[in-house]
Amino acid sequence: MVGRLATEYFSKRGVFVYAGCFTTQAIKELKSLDNVYPIPLDVTDPESVVQSFKIVEKDNLRRT
Repeated sequence: MVGRLATEYFSKRGVFVYAGCFTTQAIKELKSLDNVYPIPLDVTDPESVVQSFKIVEKDNLRRT
């Protein structure tokens, strides 16, 4: 809940946010927010963490 509130807070203020989401429902909901890039993330799964990192890394390269 804290992560969701922080994402909404920063999004509304024009700050870009990568939002790690555990569920596909959360990804769907966050896609509607401006300045938010929701990515799948299960912090208990090392492969999920690696894949999320790769998504962020690739997107950051595209944005620069």
